[in-house]
This record gives sequence, C-alpha cells and structure tokens, in this order.
Amino acid sequence: MNSTTPTRRAPDSPEPIRVLFVDTDERTARAATAVFDAEFGIHAQVASSTDDDAFAERLELVDCVVTGHSPSASSDRSPLRAIRAVDSDLPVVVFSTVRDEERIEHALSAGATDFVRIDADDAGYWTLGARISALVGSERASEDTARADRPSDTALVGSSVLDESLTFTAVSASHAALHGDHRDHLIGTSWTGVFPDDETTVLESIAQRAWTRGSAVGSVTALRSAQRFPALVSLVRVRAAFVCTVFDQSWREGTRGAGEERREGEEGEGDGDGDGDGDGDGDGDREQTTHPTDSKAGSTTYGLERALLGIESLANTRVEPDDSGMREFCGTIVDTVESGSRPGSRRSVTATTATTTVAAVYCYDEERDALRRQATTRAGEFDRTVSLVEQTRPLSRAFLDREPVFVAGLQRGTPTTVTDPRRACGLVTPIGSHGVLVAGVHESAAQRRSRSASGTNGDETPRLTALDQAFVRLVGATAGTVLDRVAAKRDLDTCETDLDAATGSVDSLTETIELVCAVARAISTAWTRGELETRVCDSLIASERYAVARIAALDSAGETVTVRDRAWAGTQQEGLESPDASVDALVDEGEPMASTLRTLEPCTYRRLLSASGSIDQHWRQTAVSQGIRAVLAVPLVFRERSYGGLTVYSERPTAFDADERRLLTDLGVWVAQASNAIETRTALVGHSEVELEFQLRGEDIELLEWARETGGAVEFETAVSRPEGSIRGFFTVENATEETILELAARSPSVSDAQLVTTHGDRQLFECTLTEETLVARLLEYGVVPRRISAGGAASEEASEEAGRLVVSLPAQTDVREFVEFVSRLYPDSTLVRRREREVDARPGYGFRAELESALTARQLEALETAFVSGYFDIPRETSGAAVAEMLEIAQPTFNTHLRVAERKLLELVFARDEGSDEERAGR
Repeated sequence: MNSTTPTRRAPDSPEPIRVLFVDTDERTARAATAVFDAEFGIHAQVASSTDDDAFAERLELVDCVVTGHSPSASSDRSPLRAIRAVDSDLPVVVFSTVRDEERIEHALSAGATDFVRIDADDAGYWTLGARISALVGSERASEDTARADRPSDTALVGSSVLDESLTFTAVSASHAALHGDHRDHLIGTSWTGVFPDDETTVLESIAQRAWTRGSAVGSVTALRSAQRFPALVSLVRVRAAFVCTVFDQSWREGTRGAGEERREGEEGEGDGDGDGDGDGDGDGDREQTTHPTDSKAGSTTYGLERALLGIESLANTRVEPDDSGMREFCGTIVDTVESGSRPGSRRSVTATTATTTVAAVYCYDEERDALRRQATTRAGEFDRTVSLVEQTRPLSRAFLDREPVFVAGLQRGTPTTVTDPRRACGLVTPIGSHGVLVAGVHESAAQRRSRSASGTNGDETPRLTALDQAFVRLVGATAGTVLDRVAAKRDLDTCETDLDAATGSVDSLTETIELVCAVARAISTAWTRGELETRVCDSLIASERYAVARIAALDSAGETVTVRDRAWAGTQQEGLESPDASVDALVDEGEPMASTLRTLEPCTYRRLLSASGSIDQHWRQTAVSQGIRAVLAVPLVFRERSYGGLTVYSERPTAFDADERRLLTDLGVWVAQASNAIETRTALVGHSEVELEFQLRGEDIELLEWARETGGAVEFETAVSRPEGSIRGFFTVENATEETILELAARSPSVSDAQLVTTHGDRQLFECTLTEETLVARLLEYGVVPRRISAGGAASEEASEEAGRLVVSLPAQTDVREFVEFVSRLYPDSTLVRRREREVDARPGYGFRAELESALTARQLEALETAFVSGYFDIPRETSGAAVAEMLEIAQPTFNTHLRVAERKLLELVFARDEGSDEERAGR
C-alpha cells in the first residue's frame, strides 16, 4: 500500500493469523499475500493440490482457507468438498471474480463460510483481509472467557444469495449461525425474516439502492434467536440475484465494561451529545476505530470493514452518462466519505475530538476550464467554482498534478497547503482525470467552545489520521475508476453508434452501386425507348428501396393535354395515374409527375402523413392509402429536350434525402441521354422520317439580320466540329460585299473569327466560329442537324422579307410536339408552316462514314472536311491550301500532311477494303 496507511493487525493478537490459499490463481495469491503481510499481519501459504496426504495435515495448522472456486468446483473433486471432508468447522472464504449467482450458491451450499469478490484494485484484497480477521477473531473470541455473555457458536459475519424477490436461495453456515438458525430453514424464506418488522423501511431502501447502483450498505438491527443485535448489511447485485453479507457488531457493546465507560468520560460531552442524535444506542462509539478493544479481532478491523464495504458499493455503482447521473454519483462519493464517520454523528473515523466530517466533489468543466462543485456535505463551506488559472491553489494543484495535496483547513476561500501529512485537517485527492475530492475534519465554533470548556489543550486541533488519509485517497481512486469505466462505456457507445452509421452508409453505398449498375445495364442493352424505360423502372423496384417507379410524358393528342404513362413497375398502379385529368389541374393540385413535366424541375414530397400539405388532394390520399410515404419526380431532359419524367414512390417517410435526390436526378439525365442516343441511331438506320419547315422570325437570328442589312440572300451550308469542341460554320452570301458581311459578323455576339473562304461569281463562301447562342449550335445540341437555313432573296416561296426558312428532318419516333415547343421557346415569333412524312432508304453510307471517322484523327477529319467545304477540291480550285491552313490556324505544311494522310486513308477504305485486315491497314 503506502506509507501513510497504518497496519490492520489487532495489536493484542498473541499470534498471527495463518491462511492457506487453495485452487487460486498464483497472481491473485501473490497480490493478496503482499496486502496481508503489510496491513493485517496475516501469514499466507499456497497449496498446490488437495489430493496428497499432506493436505489434511496442513489444514490442521491454519486458521482459514481461501479458495478461488473455479468452474471445476462443481465436480465431486472440488476443493470445498475436499476441505469439508477433513474439517467441517474451518472458515473457508471463496475469493473469486465469479458473477454467476448459481456458482455462488453452489459455493455456499458446498460449505463456504463467506464469499468475497475480487476487485480491479486493492479494495478486494483489503476486504478479504478484514473478513478473514473477523472470522478468525470470532473463532478465537469464542474461547475467551471475557465473552461469556455471548454464545460461543455465533458468528460475526456471514453471506448468502438472494433471488430477485429477495428470497434466500443459498445460505452459508456462518450466516445461519449469525441468526441462530439452520441454513436449510432459511432457504426459501424472505430476507426480511431475519430482521425486526420495524426495519422494513431501511431494508427496502438498501434493496432499492442495490437495484439502481449495483450495491448498497446500511446499518440495521438484526435478529438472532428472537434477540436483537446491531448489524451492518451489504447487498451486491449479481445479474438477477444478490449477494447479501451481514456483519454482527453487538460484540462491541458486550465488551465495553469499565474500560469503555472510562473512554466515554474522557471524550466528554461531544460524544455524549452525539450531535443531537439523542438515540443513546452508542452507534457513534461502536464505529470509533482509534480505540481498539481487547478483542482479538480488533475494532480497527470492523471500522475498516465498514469503510471497505462503502468503497465496494461505490465501485459497483451504476452511473448514467448524463448530467443528472454525474451529480447523483458525486453525491454517492460524498456519502461514501461520510460512511467513514460514526453513524448519526458525521464525525471523523479516527478523530480524537468532537469534529464534523466535511467533503465536496468537484468535476472538471472543459468549457470553462474550471472545477465546478457537484456535491457537498451539509456541513462545511466550499467555493462553487475553482479556476484552473490559479495553479497554486490546492484544488488546482491536485487536479493538474494528479497528486494528493494536504491542507490545514477547509474554510471557504483558499486553504493553506501543508507538507507534513500529520498536520493536515483536510486532503484534496484527484478523481482520475475527472475532478477532485476534498475531505477532512472541521471543528465548528460550538465544538471549539466545548473543547475549551472541557480543558482540552488548545493545540490539539482536529486532524486527519493516516487511516483517514488512506481512506479518502482510496475513495478518490475508486471514483476515478468508476468514471473511467463510464467514459469508456460512453466512448464505446459512440464508437458503436459511429460503426452503425458507417455500416449503414456502406450498406447504402452498396445499394446505390447496385442500383447504378442495374440502370447502366438497362441503358447499355436496350434497343428501343420502350425497352429502356421498362428496364429502368424494373431496376429501381429490384433495389427494394422503392415501391413503385413510373415513367410518363405529356400527351397532346386530344383536346386536353394529359399525362400518359410509358412504363411502370411495382404492385400498385391503380389510382397513382390520372389518364383523363388535365395536366393543368394536376399541377394545381401539386401532383409530382405533372409538376415535373410542366416545370422540368424535380419535385419531392417527404413524410406524406406528417408534412404540411392538404390531405384532401386526391393523389396524396391515394398514395397514403397504398402505403406510400414519400415521392420524388425528376425530369428526363437532355440538351434542353424533354423525354418525359420519372417518378419514384417509397414506403419510407425519410426517403429521398439530398444525396438520394441528387442520384435520381442524375439517373434521369442518363435515361434521357440514352433515349436521345436510341432515337439518333434509329434516325440513321430508319426507313421513315418527318420533315418540318418553319418560318423563322427573331432579332437574334444572325442570318436574318444579315439578310435584312444587306438585302441579299444568306444560306447556311454546313458545320464542322473542331477537336477542342468549338463549331466552325460555313455560309454563302449573294448580292452583298465582303466588307459588309465581315462588319456585320464583327458586331454579332453569336459569331467570331469570320473570314471569306472563296468567291464564285456573285456568291461568296464565308467561314466563322459559332457560339452556343446561335441557331445552329442549339439545333445540334438538341440532336438535330438542319437540312437548310436560309434568309432573304428567294429563299422560300412562303417567306416574307422579315422571315427566314428552316428545314429539319426528324426520325418518325420523335415527339414532334416537343420539338415544335423547343423551337417556339427559342424563337416565339416563328411558326411551323409544313409537316411532311416520307419514306427514305436505309443509309448504307452511315457505316462507311463511321468507319472513316474511326480511321481518321480529329485533325485529319477537320482538314479533309474543311478543304471539301471551302472548295479546295473544286476545278478550278476555289481556295488555296494556305487559306485553308489559315482557317484551321495551322501551318500550311501541317495542313498538307493532315490532308494527304486523310486522303490516303479514304482511298484505302474505297479501294483496299478486301486486300487486308483492319490491323494491317491501321499499321500503314
């Protein structure tokens, strides 16, 4: 232990107590032996086996046996049975970490005298030493003629096991003897049967504390053969049962005699008053530990037993990890310190004068960087808050240095630090990293007057004894261990919560990846829009996240625009669709699909039952009645073209958080892009198309503006995509000068870098870079290549001077209404003047064009196409190689190289298609 802890051996013992360890862990026996030698004067031995003949001889030479009662103890060869086969009266203490009530019951039933639990610190070894001293002291006292007034077969301590209803299920022999009964008679009876009826309230209080905190200690009056005697009761919860230990303290009254009366006279009125208790039961004297009686057990042993039981109760306290639980536990710490005082008087365990025990617990407040008082005794005045900035103060020093600090007094303010522990009235000891415990003795003004009147030396200021100091330090260390356990449990709970959250995130991510992969497979394998949309809906339902998935589009075939479903997956279709309702009416009602199709923006409804919104809405009533709790609708839009909307229904009220909405919105873009690709492929290999002709009107259409300004005719020829992503456009102009066109192009925000390519009669070919705001760029972004754009002159028979002409061809499967609306949104004054459906031949050249584009690099294709458009291959040549190179912003030798390579690859595709493999041609 430490140098300030006094010995616990009874000073009048004629010989040391001899203990034999049987079937115990070697480490446990070694640690217990160190405590026994230093503190109790107990000599310990270790028996390696119970099978040899020498074992019986060794039992005759010891006063007590300690056994671990391992799981094998349930067999016929258990140490308990071996010991009882030799000696049925020898005290046997089971010292184990076992928390299984069945094994404790077995140990007591097999003949164990008592049970002591091993603690994580030295408190368990102290309890064991004190319990052995009590048991052996009782045995030796039975032979002492000074205790002739007490039956020699009674015991001083005994243990038993109680079930949830506090009924005896196992009783040790010593416990039965303590109450003057046989253990078979006690089993099956309530524990209140061995106490007087007037102690019921106290017993209920002890049981309640044991239920909530894990253990409890209290002073009661017990019965032995219908006779009352004072006792100390310890109740420790073990799973669904309790271990009950009762300590007889009546021996102290029976041995007082003249010697005790003399000490009462010496102590004066301070003891006589008992701090106003008036009960006259002498409990305060019975707890006095500095004046041992002539008993072999010694009163110090029983004072220590009570203190250690208080510490054991503190160590088993269950603390809730909140502010209320912490305050309650701090109060328990203070109660434990007070348990070292004499019952009812709250005086120091070892003080030799009339004093009051005072204590306070301070916890560290990280936000304020200070120690805040959480609990205190009624007596004593302590500061509410102690700042850690003042590091010289005793409380700050003890907390920061994690070392005890001795003080001369505990008055409000800054106590004076003392270096000599013998002059200390108080002690500040750390509670781990959680705070400090302040405890000591305090003499009130009335107590000082009483001491002065009794003629006591004025220099005998009440001070803490070495035992008091050791006790307070052990309380602080135990409380720190409990709070460390609470902090570890809190950290573990946090880790488990984080782990659960991470696991949920991983599961969600896995589901998301599976969903994305399923949709990707649907996109990559679908050949038609209908097949694509059906597979996407099926993939969403297969993820088990959603109950229903549907894709719909606006239908303007009739007089009223309605919502028409294109694909559906799920079990509940009836009611969620409204095929006859006007889309405008649905939008006014807030229906998700209709709202998204109209606004082309996502629409989300979560917690349909609890969120604000009219439950009278038909769509909401229908969804709720079918178990739907959240809805999300996203538009299917690619390059400003709408392919309908996707609506997903979930039975989870919290579905469609920000991440999920973002995922499904992106999924809508993927589906729209795939739909666009399918229609483009269909258009290239299809057999029918729709030709549309528009009259174009608008101030921001550059071709119309140039035609109006020049009075000539302007016609779009073609566009070439450049490797960096820009678009080069070619257009011809009639009856206008080069300077006028270049000036108009320089003023236009839609074009840049305009230049003349070639002139042929009164027709001039110009080339320029087109921005995203031009008509051509917008049509290309929609996925439509214009067949003709013209303005001015005789561009169109129906066109007026202010109008131009736009002709496009769309695949037969294209939604014409959507494209017309697209053009109308761009140029509201434009009108559709002709629609014609026609059959066309399949385009075998598409495969050749695709093969050519794959054979040429982007630069080679750009050089070949630009040279062709600019008239480089015409006879006579319309433009020179230098001019084309300038258009491409490259040197003429570089242009010549790109063009020659492109021509060779083109000719190879034409003339050498059967003369070698693709690999051979690629390597040339």
